[in-house]
Amino acid sequence: MKLFDDAYKKDKNFWGNKPSSIVKSELDNFIDGSVLDIGAGDGRNAIFLALQGFYVTCLDSAKTGLDNLEGKAKELGVKSRIKTVHTNFLDYDTKEKFDNVITNFTLHFVGKDNIMPFLEKTATLTKPGGINLVDDFTKNGPLAAKAPDDFITPEILKKFYSNKGWEIIKSETRTVKVKYFENNGQPDDHEAVGFIAKKTL
Repeated sequence: MKLFDDAYKKDKNFWGNKPSSIVKSELDNFIDGSVLDIGAGDGRNAIFLALQGFYVTCLDSAKTGLDNLEGKAKELGVKSRIKTVHTNFLDYDTKEKFDNVITNFTLHFVGKDNIMPFLEKTATLTKPGGINLVDDFTKNGPLAAKAPDDFITPEILKKFYSNKGWEIIKSETRTVKVKYFENNGQPDDHEAVGFIAKKTL
């Protein structure tokens, strides 16, 4: 995605060097082993998880972000725990299953018709007993004003995973600041949902 490629060229730490608050706070709920990081960006979650001992496959449509991620992984000595794949998640072709699948502020970019296919694929690529973590903007905030159906809610996530028989571990909302390019340069507040569900064995 050119927008992000340009941003990552200007700043190799565009999203900062701290993981998402829910990734950090809910680390104990992760299953030891592998992580699929969808929309990994320049690696704030992937690097953190690799440093905790996970093997992380990082997907993103912006190659510059993945290049920055690989550079940081090498500097921090976790390159062997990081694999990057330059692709759109819905085009990602793999037979591999993962212990943990996370997506951090990616869903609101896929469009309303792709939200359910995105979640279905996320669930399919998760091993039995594994977890899904979804962290994204909800319909409550300025970004959703023009296209609210492009945004999720805690209720949408609860219904989707409950219908599959998954255990809901966490569902919380919080207020976050939006990035400058997402709202005409204005750092407005927007509600986000942090959600974790565990697949039944």
